[in-house]
Amino acid sequence: MQFEPLFNPKSVAVIGASDRKESVGYAVMNNMIKGGYKGHLYPVGRKPELFGMKCYAKIGQIEEKVDLAVIAIPAKFVPGVCIECGEAGVKGLIIITAGFAEAGEEGKKMCIEIQATCQKYNMRMIGPNCLGIINPRDGVNASFASVMPEAGGVAFISQSGALCTAILDWAANQHVGFSYFVSIGSSIDTDYADLFEFFAKDPKVTSILMYIESIKDAKKFVLRAREFAADKPIILLKAGKSSEGAAAAMSHTGSLAGNDAVYDAVFDRCGCIRVDSICDLWDCAHVLATQNIPQNNRLCIITNAGGPGVISTDRLVSVHGHLAKLSESTMTELNGFLSPFWSHSNPVDVLGDATASTYQKTLDVVIKDPQIDGVVVVLTPQAMTDPVAVAKSLVEHGPYQKPVLASWMGQSEVEAGVKILEQGKIPNFETPERAVTAFGYIMRHPDIAAKLKEIPKYLDVQVDYEGAKKLIADVVADGRTTFTEYEGKMMFSKYGIPIKGMAKASTEDEAVAEAMKIGTPVVMKILSPDIMHKTDVGGVKVKLTTEEEIRKAYRDIMTSVKEKKPEARIHGVLLEKMVGFKYECIIGCKKDPLFGPVIVFGMGGVTVELYKDTNIALPPIGLQEADRLIDGTKISKLLRGYRGMPACDVEGLKKILVQFSKMIMDFPEISEVDINPLAVSYEEFLVLDAKIVLDKNMIGKEVPKYSHLVIQP
Repeated sequence: MQFEPLFNPKSVAVIGASDRKESVGYAVMNNMIKGGYKGHLYPVGRKPELFGMKCYAKIGQIEEKVDLAVIAIPAKFVPGVCIECGEAGVKGLIIITAGFAEAGEEGKKMCIEIQATCQKYNMRMIGPNCLGIINPRDGVNASFASVMPEAGGVAFISQSGALCTAILDWAANQHVGFSYFVSIGSSIDTDYADLFEFFAKDPKVTSILMYIESIKDAKKFVLRAREFAADKPIILLKAGKSSEGAAAAMSHTGSLAGNDAVYDAVFDRCGCIRVDSICDLWDCAHVLATQNIPQNNRLCIITNAGGPGVISTDRLVSVHGHLAKLSESTMTELNGFLSPFWSHSNPVDVLGDATASTYQKTLDVVIKDPQIDGVVVVLTPQAMTDPVAVAKSLVEHGPYQKPVLASWMGQSEVEAGVKILEQGKIPNFETPERAVTAFGYIMRHPDIAAKLKEIPKYLDVQVDYEGAKKLIADVVADGRTTFTEYEGKMMFSKYGIPIKGMAKASTEDEAVAEAMKIGTPVVMKILSPDIMHKTDVGGVKVKLTTEEEIRKAYRDIMTSVKEKKPEARIHGVLLEKMVGFKYECIIGCKKDPLFGPVIVFGMGGVTVELYKDTNIALPPIGLQEADRLIDGTKISKLLRGYRGMPACDVEGLKKILVQFSKMIMDFPEISEVDINPLAVSYEEFLVLDAKIVLDKNMIGKEVPKYSHLVIQP
């Protein structure tokens, strides 16, 4: 396998090896020796001997073909050394050296040279600008991190080398083990997707934790992440949520950072669980390294104080967990040995005088309850409770089939008990909220895995593809990339998205005549490919009933538009019959530069930017995905019937979203689309405004079908 020489090398050469203790070359050599590496280790440097071994001036002088070369020399020499490695038959490279993609045009040029060399000689490479890699199980510490972690099941991947060293230091203290530890740096060759594929085939890897700043190959990332997350969890921290943070990430990695809301949608669709902080990432690592994954979201909380139980419950609700209902048999057993004054519900308050035996009996009872998926055990230091004795009991009776998390609250009084828990592979958290939050992240995986394995339900929609194609061709032939509202609505009608009778008029008389045909009252709107927001230029008049009102509205619109947008091309006005409706929604699409088209749904109308009640999904959208897209908004509660109000036709709305998705899938030349608002009443829908903008870079191009999508249908 192409990555075996990188992670399980039979021979390693350290290029830039040194006896200067402050150098990276020294650190890598020293770490390989201290880590207990059993393969052949070759220093390549300036001296005849290093670390009691023969030192080679060039890698080509080594008698055997080397699996892995770790390069720690100045950047300007790296491209040439990579060629030497290729000629010597090296199979894998780790380039620790910095000063490439993040260092300007000269650095980018060297990256291109290195990539070409790797392709020519069929070498896989990690880096540059990275910490290196660690494989604890096989004693490989090809990095300049001084800590060799314990062996475990969690694979850790990070773009930040500094974060790696901090995680390693913490892991050593908390007895958290890793299967692989990878700092990918600028990732000009090996990226996240490659590692997903390699780790998916390794039974030693039970989960992946990641810190990422950017993604380069979106399609490959999504494909490989979906494959891995269908069986094992991926937990990640994505930096650059703010525009300032995104700019910092770009300067750090030399990559496009992307829109953070779109990243959320991408992670959701490919099964990655996104955490909010480094603290959350550490906590998830702690749980995944020591506990089984919960099968659902039902948590039981055992505590010797009421307050922490209430606080834990609040946090559980905020992370969409469920406070488990104790079964009748569990209640009967607990009543048999707990004080009559225990809480008689979950959280299970065993009271302040609870002994180690009380805690253990309670845990043994609740953990076998089929309605409970995990347990958080909270202990506050009280005179009658021995933190050490309780910790010893929990460890001695473990391991448990379901996840057991602890929160020994306090500092000096619980310190000895905390050490026992950590050594016994029961993760302890300083506060119960952190324990519950970690459970909240991990509990999502079974649902995610099921979602990734489901068969999408698409509609057999009758569409007029040729008619839609002609509409686009007509707009392009007119020298435009922007549709008028009339053209946009005609485009939607080709895909079964509901519109009603409408008419165009280019004079006052035509406006009156068409309005009378449609039937009053009518709405009149300016028709121009250059005006996206009609109300901003006085381009909309509503509730027009009489001939006089229609004539006046026409004149007022034309006067206002010519004053506020004199350069706009005017195609007349659009007339439609006024309709009543209950809610306003938005359905839209925008082409993200990294992930391609993304679909937006939510509360619409002129206040869409104010309330920001929207959700994002990637096409293709089936009925299940449409359901989740709707449910991710606050307006979904109104649409489904809120506090006795009748529900709208949500099934019909889901079908519209699927049809909209089909249109986006069929036409890669579409850059932006807005249906805002989509009028929603209890039984019908109607497009009230339509905007379509074409991607000028795609017009006239022949591309493979669906190649503009990161998820292939």
